[in-house]
Amino acid sequence: MITYSADTLRTLNVHSSPPPRAVRKTLFAFKLWRPARYRRQPTNSHVNTTYRGKPEVASRRSADRSMVIGWLNCQSIRNKTVAVHSTIIEQSLDVLALTETWHDNSDDVSLRLSTPDGFAVVDTARATGRGGGVAIVFRKHLRCSRLSLPACRTLEAIGARLITANGPVIIVNIYRPGSERPSSLFFEELTGLLEMMVVYSCPVVVGGDFNLRVHDENSAELAS
Repeated sequence: MITYSADTLRTLNVHSSPPPRAVRKTLFAFKLWRPARYRRQPTNSHVNTTYRGKPEVASRRSADRSMVIGWLNCQSIRNKTVAVHSTIIEQSLDVLALTETWHDNSDDVSLRLSTPDGFAVVDTARATGRGGGVAIVFRKHLRCSRLSLPACRTLEAIGARLITANGPVIIVNIYRPGSERPSSLFFEELTGLLEMMVVYSCPVVVGGDFNLRVHDENSAELAS
C-alpha cells in the first residue's frame, strides 16, 4: 500500500484550479477534501472590550485574509478626533483614508488623538489657506511604505503600499478642492497618478473626495 505524508501531498498542489469533479467525489468519499467554506472557521477574536465597555479592535494579524477600508471627508479633523477614533474601532477598520483634515503638519495633535492604539498614520498637511490635508490611518502590522507621488496643482494625493497576508495593496487617497468645473489639467494629473500605479503589479484601491457630480452623467462638471 502506497502512503503519502501531508508534506508530500502539499507539494502536489501546483494548480490554482480545483481538481475534476470525479476526483473530488473520490476525495469526498475518503474524507480527504472539504470545500473552502468549511475549512475556514469563523472567529470572533477580532473584538475585545476596553474601559467603559466600548468595543476595541485587537490585531487581526492571524486572520488577515481581507481588508476593511473606510473613506471620510472630515472638514476639519480638529473637532472630530473622538468621532474618527470611534469610527475606526466600532467599524473594525483596517484602513481609514481621510480628506480635508485641515491639519498643518505631521505632528498635529489632532492626528494623534484620532489614531487608536495599534494604528499609525501617513499624511500630507494642507497647503496654505483654508481646507485641504489628506491622511491614511492603518493598522501597524500592515507594513507600510509611502509612495512618492508627483506634486499636483489641481489635487492633493497621498499613496501607501501596505503588506497584507495576501500580498501588497496600494491605497491612493485623493482630494480635489473646490466645487468648480474640473479643468483639463485635473484630468491630466489624475491620469498621470493612475498610470504610475501600473508598475506596482498589485491591487490598487483609489478613493477620496473628487468634488464631482458623478450621479449625473450629463453634468458639465464631468467634461474635460
